[in-house]
Amino acid sequence: MAVKPIIFHWQKVQDIVKYKKTRTRRYFFNSCPYAKNDSLYVLEDFAIRRKDASVLYRANESSHPLEYLGIDRWENAQHMPKALARIHLLVTDVRKERVLGVTERAAQMEGYNDRAAFLKYWEIKLKGTTSVRNNPYLHVIDFEYLPF
Repeated sequence: MAVKPIIFHWQKVQDIVKYKKTRTRRYFFNSCPYAKNDSLYVLEDFAIRRKDASVLYRANESSHPLEYLGIDRWENAQHMPKALARIHLLVTDVRKERVLGVTERAAQMEGYNDRAAFLKYWEIKLKGTTSVRNNPYLHVIDFEYLPF
């Protein structure tokens, strides 16, 4: 078992903590860096409040204006120190599947309402490298949210 970081958009973090997202798909040019039983800590957008140095997470505070929160901006997830990670996941399965092979249920496990929304997201994400029409392989990572 290895301990590794994984980045999620703040809206997907909201889905994870509500148990609406238990799977992610990633496009890797080489092999998948994740394996079954890996422990993942989630990197997410964050900020340090000026007045008291407390940590704020965009997934929790997205509806509030920056001035109200006492911050200048959100820090990008890729800059989050491991020590600030509050969400931990256990990888339960890793495999490769074609993007067009996603089912309605699989799209819902990824936090999408339906297959069409999932495919629309991937059409935008894959633009420039390939296309949904080319039906590339994606690494499918199933996980379990481990609340403290």
